Amino acid sequence: MSGSSSTQRLSAPERREGILDAATRCFAERGFGGTTTARVATEARVNEALVFRHFGTKQHLYLACVDAAWERLQARADELCVGEPDDRHWRMPGRAFLELVRGEPHVARMWMRGLVETTGIEAVDDHLAALMAQVHAYVTGSVRHSADAGGVLEGRDPEIESWTIIALGLLGAALGTRGVVEQQSFDAVLATHREWMTGDPA
Repeated sequence: MSGSSSTQRLSAPERREGILDAATRCFAERGFGGTTTARVATEARVNEALVFRHFGTKQHLYLACVDAAWERLQARADELCVGEPDDRHWRMPGRAFLELVRGEPHVARMWMRGLVETTGIEAVDDHLAALMAQVHAYVTGSVRHSADAGGVLEGRDPEIESWTIIALGLLGAALGTRGVVEQQSFDAVLATHREWMTGDPA
């Protein structure tokens, strides 16, 4: 069965999502430089022309994967905040990311690559740098919101602490998805950070 015939029953949005998922897996495994659109097409079981029809270039496809992961993370963090008191909102971005690490490790790994990888393509790297700034601003807002509600110790700078939270998330992705660190050890790291932030490791 050809790639095009295998997707005839899918709508255009469904095809696009299938390509995004396949591309996310490829970028997670090989990074931007090691992934080809031909490989993505094979993974998605479509013709390579369909990849270009939906995304135009490999660069646009890569950024679409990174942006989609961030949209999911932010939406999940917002959902978690609804069920938590204001003083605990600072924990929700990290919790949302760790859910992704455990549930869809390929998305978490691709997202990690997107935040730290340099492609050598100015437009792509500028987009990734702007995205990192956006992530930092979002986490900073969560920390500041909790600090205003009394959930963060006085003297903790929200902008600085948000970098620590982001770094812990990247650590969880780098180590957790590869089985390099035991869950108990990583939980101890998180507990130490919570105690630093709140005075209480619980």
